[in-house]
Amino acid sequence: MNTDRRAYRIDPNILESDLARETTVAMAAIDATTKFLNKAVKPVLVDVAKLRVAKNCDVFVKLADACGYALDVIPSGKG
Repeated sequence: MNTDRRAYRIDPNILESDLARETTVAMAAIDATTKFLNKAVKPVLVDVAKLRVAKNCDVFVKLADACGYALDVIPSGKG
């Protein structure tokens, strides 16, 4: 039995591909963010009210733990 075993990959050089374009943009954003955060002497992630509204606090805490960054929470300014 002879089956076709082509390998497929996302090629960021093919601009016609929406997936390739989105992947390239995401990879560039990750690279820029990583470079920015790695320059910091004592990086701290700060949680704001919008994360609580979106219910993304657990993901934010996991990110801080995975990166080894300190975490701070700023309460809402509403009295």
